[in-house]
Amino acid sequence: VPHQKDKVRISGYAEFRRASCQNTDVDQAKAKRLFDYAANIYEEGYLDWSTASTTCCHRPVSADDVPLIGPYGRISNLYINSGHGSKGWTLAAASGKLLADAVTTGHSADLDLSLFDPNRFSIPGLLQKAIGG
Repeated sequence: VPHQKDKVRISGYAEFRRASCQNTDVDQAKAKRLFDYAANIYEEGYLDWSTASTTCCHRPVSADDVPLIGPYGRISNLYINSGHGSKGWTLAAASGKLLADAVTTGHSADLDLSLFDPNRFSIPGLLQKAIGG
């Protein structure tokens, strides 16, 4: 992904780490393998490992690995678009459009957002699932 002037962001693996993840926690061997894979896509010499930097970041993921998209039940004007995990970069634009449609029109014409209900992990949400509602 183009990132800043003359830079490319390469992202492609996730690890479970402590919440205080620091850039020194990046597995350099994995990062190098990912870099080498990406280097095969670009023309030779375009990417240079000696000038590369690595970083670690948080990628919130829901308990069922399904994103949380939609209104939050307890606060009427709060909408959530989170929990995409390692698929965040891939799904961000599409889930943003779904949520924008829901906010502006009250529903999403493209997809049933109940599948992504942020309230599904609340006690009432779990009870409703349990009784088949």
